[in-house]
Amino acid sequence: MRLARAVDLWMGELARSSRTSSTRTSYERYLFKFVAHLEQSRADVDAREVTTNDCRAFLDRWNGRSASTICSIHSALSGLFRWLYLEGEIEANPMTRIPRPRRLRPEGLDVVMVTPADVERCFAPARTGKSSSAYQCSPTSGRAEIP
Repeated sequence: MRLARAVDLWMGELARSSRTSSTRTSYERYLFKFVAHLEQSRADVDAREVTTNDCRAFLDRWNGRSASTICSIHSALSGLFRWLYLEGEIEANPMTRIPRPRRLRPEGLDVVMVTPADVERCFAPARTGKSSSAYQCSPTSGRAEIP
């Protein structure tokens, strides 16, 4: 089965299993980028021809992106090839030996606390009739800044 056709069929499977539209759209975008990546070197890639190294090379292209993005791409590839394996379309899942990257735990993220007073200060210029373009509200500090 052509890889592009497999992506189409799996998208239908995800829709029938009530996956959210945003998940399906995200997975589809990444998977067709994967197909395009592979088809740069060989046309009409068959799902049975995809190797672990093909998957690694594609994932490596995303180095430097957020952990969440890389995890989403890994999930899309893993899900597609797991489905193809269970359907008997491929003999081995090329993603089996590629561990899922870790996302930062919530306590490891930088979180900026914004108080109600900060929000009030941010929007005060708009309430007093000043043009909204005369100030900026910094999303990281919650403070109104006059340019």
